Amino acid sequence: MSIAVSSVRPLDHCVFTHPEAWWTTMGNTSSWDRSSTNTPVPIEVVDGAQTCVQYVQKNLGIALDYQTETLPVLDHYLREARAQGSPHTHALIASVAGCYLGELLRARHPLCWEPLAQDQLLWSLSAPSITIFPVAMAHVALVGPKAEKQWEVFRFAPPLRQALTRRLQALPVVSDDEYVAPSTRVEVVDMAFEWLEATNNKHAHDHEPAEPEE
Repeated sequence: MSIAVSSVRPLDHCVFTHPEAWWTTMGNTSSWDRSSTNTPVPIEVVDGAQTCVQYVQKNLGIALDYQTETLPVLDHYLREARAQGSPHTHALIASVAGCYLGELLRARHPLCWEPLAQDQLLWSLSAPSITIFPVAMAHVALVGPKAEKQWEVFRFAPPLRQALTRRLQALPVVSDDEYVAPSTRVEVVDMAFEWLEATNNKHAHDHEPAEPEE
């Protein structure tokens, strides 16, 4: 699937870290050791992700497998739940779907869960230059594009935000509903880490010692 830009500017409603913070936290994410934080995955997240798999299996007869290939199944499940559920069930579904999304992203990228906030919509994973709020991400997908301005789903350092905005604006336009779908959000995160890796590689190359002249 090719990601595309919503008719709303895609990163306008994100909150971004201060530029100075970016320069002090920017690091080689490919070598950032998640285990060095000594922070295990919270049991609430593990249970929530497993519950999401069970809900989708029960309702659609398809097993989620923490791979991007089955994310369109989660997209469909959340759209169906939007039409059928109540605010109470929406909160529960957003919680478990967010846990699943967080674990899928953690498996793909060097991200760590931050200590869980009391408000599940503030649960987050982070790496240098990027913070992701997966429960809020699932909530927006579940409630619909109208919630996009109300909740922070990404937090990017300014240079990363600018690079992503340029890349997304160069792609074809899709509907707001597709833009807030989990499969599209994960593609945005993939793009972010691709840019971080390329930037880190360039930075390392620029600082390699020059070959001695003969």
